[in-house]
Amino acid sequence: MAGEVVRLEAWQLAAYVQHLADRGTTELTWNKERLDLAEAKRRAQALSETATVVVDGTTVYVAEPDHSPDAHVPGGPGHTPLQLQPRRPRT
Repeated sequence: MAGEVVRLEAWQLAAYVQHLADRGTTELTWNKERLDLAEAKRRAQALSETATVVVDGTTVYVAEPDHSPDAHVPGGPGHTPLQLQPRRPRT
């Protein structure tokens, strides 16, 4: 299994972690963090369906998309630009 990089759907990860447990694995690496399989399974069940999951043996890489609203960008929607009027002649 190690050395074979496989892309999984987010919903498949909990079953993959269970498969590792059935083979006697007690820990895995989750994005550079060592976890016991109970914590890995908890995290796997909490993933959003849009998460990207790649596994390589007992190493799991998970990337969740950023669902936060975009920061306000000047000139973006709802932005009113400064209106400059020509100078009035002095009288």
